Amino acid sequence: MDFLGHLLLNRSFWEQPYLDLWSIPHTIVGILFALASLLAGFSLRRSMLASIFLTTLWEMFEVITGVSKAETLSNQFSDIIVAQIGFFVVWYSMRNSSLRNQIIALVFFGSLYAVAVFFGWLAFSYYVSHVQQ
Repeated sequence: MDFLGHLLLNRSFWEQPYLDLWSIPHTIVGILFALASLLAGFSLRRSMLASIFLTTLWEMFEVITGVSKAETLSNQFSDIIVAQIGFFVVWYSMRNSSLRNQIIALVFFGSLYAVAVFFGWLAFSYYVSHVQQ
């Protein structure tokens, strides 16, 4: 088996008790919430509450649908926390930035999120197809 195949089939590479590769897209989601909130002109409090609510709702969705069967409770909390860290870092670093820079950041992180999720989906599909054989 090649090196990439080994990494894709090794679930410990993807699912850790606290932080794992899925922490990257969760962090980016927090960044996107902050940028969208800044662009919409929402207050910090309203934006923060929405971010916490939506990331918690997402974690519940993952559990209900079975997407995160191997995910521990501590990892689910970590996913919510890293999203909020991404949110706060970007909120405080971009709140006085120009509209142009905020839009550029939104497009950049939106694209980065799409790439991360796409490759995560590919890796998961590769894993499932090889485990079922």
